[in-house]
Amino acid sequence: MDILQGHIEKIDKEGIAALDKIHGVERLELIKFSSDVVSAYGEVFRANRAIIVDERLLPFSREHIKTALKIQFHSFAFKREVEAMEDIARAYTGLSRFQHIEDNDRPFLEELNNISVPKTDLFEHKKESAEFSEQERIFLESFQAFSSYVAKVETEKEKLRQDFACFIRGFAGSEKAEVKGN
Repeated sequence: MDILQGHIEKIDKEGIAALDKIHGVERLELIKFSSDVVSAYGEVFRANRAIIVDERLLPFSREHIKTALKIQFHSFAFKREVEAMEDIARAYTGLSRFQHIEDNDRPFLEELNNISVPKTDLFEHKKESAEFSEQERIFLESFQAFSSYVAKVETEKEKLRQDFACFIRGFAGSEKAEVKGN
């Protein structure tokens, strides 16, 4: 595992081009490991449909999952499996759903992920004397916490999109260089 870990760290730092320098049994082990990581992540992803999911449910570190997804994308690209490549890209940005959730926010987020918005229009103009119902008050308190997590998800999703786009540009560049070299 030490050699495998070294390869993973090298790919994390140097990008997917480092994968091209790994051959033989070590490459096969790395591809198997990435397949296992992506499979485990996929199970957790599909099992948790909430907008915001506790990152502690991830089966591996975020960085290992990102690297494994890139390795899988690389493999699918050489096979020209476009649908699989698109799935990998979605799974990569889908990591944004997995956030560190503060313990005191957990009950609110779980409730919001499981219930619908109250049937009243909370944002309609209320008379000065009108007060929120207990359900409305609880929802609004929960919604504030939920909104802050949604903002985190969206911010991270954009960073992941940019990271993956950079990876694809680098991969496309290395692929062109390889074609020119042959």
